[in-house]
Amino acid sequence: MTHGNTARFSHPYAPDGLYGLMVPYGNFATEWELSVLMSKPSFFITTRLTDNGGDIQQRLSDYFHPERLAKAVESFGSTPLNAIGVACSSTSYFIGSENEARIFSGLGERYGTQFIRAAEAMKSGLDALGTRSVELVSPYPAAITERCVEYWQQMGFRVTGVCQLQNPNPGFHSIYTLTPSDVEDTLAEVASRATSPILITGTGLSSLPVIQRILTSSRLASPPILSSTLCLARSLLAAGGAQAVSPADWFTRDAGWLHSTPAGAIR
Repeated sequence: MTHGNTARFSHPYAPDGLYGLMVPYGNFATEWELSVLMSKPSFFITTRLTDNGGDIQQRLSDYFHPERLAKAVESFGSTPLNAIGVACSSTSYFIGSENEARIFSGLGERYGTQFIRAAEAMKSGLDALGTRSVELVSPYPAAITERCVEYWQQMGFRVTGVCQLQNPNPGFHSIYTLTPSDVEDTLAEVASRATSPILITGTGLSSLPVIQRILTSSRLASPPILSSTLCLARSLLAAGGAQAVSPADWFTRDAGWLHSTPAGAIR
């Protein structure tokens, strides 16, 4: 089974291509945000990453176990995909960039498919901005936030500040149940003082409505804002040959998605 984009797939609803997406179970934020960012003429289809339970570190390691990933890839069947997005960044922080690259390089050779990882896409966005410093916003528990900071430092970035988000009503999952209204005031405060680009990590955090309001606010002169899902969408479309992938097109108040999205689509 080969998914690669050696032969461009054309479909009435997706003339610019079809993309695969791997998402941890329970994470719905990535899908609805990508439905805004990757609207016609590109579409994506989704499969789920699962675990065997256990503590948080074991569950995160399970997501990127090669055979679990292989099973997720095989759930796409023979669907011709331009690339497959891996919408999970917290596992990257635990296993490290070298292990992550080795795992997905092996899968790419096995299935003839390009895999776009969330952490890799975030680094690509930061590199495109030409920055070596970053203001981190984390929805993770403290132990994962520590790994997150270490990861970006090891990738050569200076972390100028860390904002640890808190969920007042965590419910079944402390990240997935954080709403945009829960974090809006905090993110606006970060945007008002930050001097480095702001990186909102965590694909399960719904942040697109807040990013839209901050970047279009006449009261805030925000630095560029990147999120896991914004960066993933940018890198997936770039893998499919899209041209509008400059950082200004995605992370600033001139971003194309801010002005091309139908009214009311982001809320």
